[in-house]
Amino acid sequence: MRGWASLFVVVAASLAALLSCGHRTPPPVFIPPPLPESEAPKHWHTFRHDNMRTGRGGYAGPTSPKVLYSIPVPWSTEFSDPVFDEEGDAYVPTDNGLRIYRGEEVVWELDLGEYAGVFEAVVLPDQSFLVQSLPEAGIRKYSEDREVVWENADHYPYYHITVSEDGCIAFTDVGLVGMSPEGQLLWEIGETEFFQFPMAMAAAWDGNFILGPSSPMTLQGQTSALAKVNSQTGEVIWETAMPDTGGAWFWDSPTPVIAADGTIYLVDNVGIHAFGDDGKIEWSYYPEEIPGAPGVNPTPWTQWLPAVGPDGTVYVCLMEEVETYATAIIALAPDGELKWRRDEYVEGSPIVDAEGTLYVGKGYGEPGVPPADAYGASQVPEPMEPDNTILAINPDGSTKWVFSSPDEIEVGQVLCMDNGGNLVVRGAVPGADGESFLWIGDG
Repeated sequence: MRGWASLFVVVAASLAALLSCGHRTPPPVFIPPPLPESEAPKHWHTFRHDNMRTGRGGYAGPTSPKVLYSIPVPWSTEFSDPVFDEEGDAYVPTDNGLRIYRGEEVVWELDLGEYAGVFEAVVLPDQSFLVQSLPEAGIRKYSEDREVVWENADHYPYYHITVSEDGCIAFTDVGLVGMSPEGQLLWEIGETEFFQFPMAMAAAWDGNFILGPSSPMTLQGQTSALAKVNSQTGEVIWETAMPDTGGAWFWDSPTPVIAADGTIYLVDNVGIHAFGDDGKIEWSYYPEEIPGAPGVNPTPWTQWLPAVGPDGTVYVCLMEEVETYATAIIALAPDGELKWRRDEYVEGSPIVDAEGTLYVGKGYGEPGVPPADAYGASQVPEPMEPDNTILAINPDGSTKWVFSSPDEIEVGQVLCMDNGGNLVVRGAVPGADGESFLWIGDG
């Protein structure tokens, strides 16, 4: 009887809604509950592993690393990392489309002919995938069987595509665009005082979108703001100005990074900032000078995103000073306290594995700090040779291992992690025309 009674209530409610056409109150927007981390995808399926941009893979990394194999890197994919589906196939953008690799073998290729400007793919929970592409379509969806499901040529993503837990798709074009899982336009936001496009974004655990501050080179106190937008309606839930740090700027829109507790992390050119899910600032951390090197004060860079460890620790690689090449790696507790710092040259965003081990490429040689009287703007150190070293760092800041590449093989930034816990790094191998993606693991 309860089932029939429930059905009667539903039918009655539906009839009442129809009879009150034009005066009906819209139903509340369904916001899915946060996805438990234990159920979150383990594979690196989008930019920085997940739509929260945590940079934390779902597998344990290597313990005795060696170079396993490499694949060529098209020049257009400088800021596009490989992503993986549940089967472990790697989705690698090319100059004219997309290739899917199984190991070193190409198992599928999308060739759009002339240079198409494809930047990345995003693998969805049902193993279908989205591709940014020109000139045939601004954004295109393929099925798990790699057949075209739909395409939308009216909008083109300038930044990484972001997908909410309920399947809504968002990206910045000339404005902020929200699309349904079927590729239909849901909403669009034009430029406002706070929204100066393009902007980077992430998906919050409640299914809505978090937008980073505007770019390029936005001065604090003018148009720079962090915002939260409803994924289904485009409604701005809240917006908040970045902290006044005396004129900090952005070359690029900082990408928000969202921890499991909902804390939102952003970096600008002076520090690391933490916001609550309500948009209120919780703390800011400003790196200090390198001990023994007065005036050398490495700072974050918006394109080197933080990584969030399993225990909530936030890891940030600081950018070199223009005159000195000096950098550092720092680890911050969730309350903003400094846990440890290593003053050494590294390059790129760090990544973390499921056990909390941090991985980062050294990039170049040891920091070259000029004499104290040579800090003038005209003093530029000699370019440093590639270091060809990767560091694995324990959660307490100690060294787990140091990998030095074999002769003639170059390794640089650590980009992501595949389904076997192998690291994917940018580098170069003998005989390759240009750079390569190298897989480094236990074999």
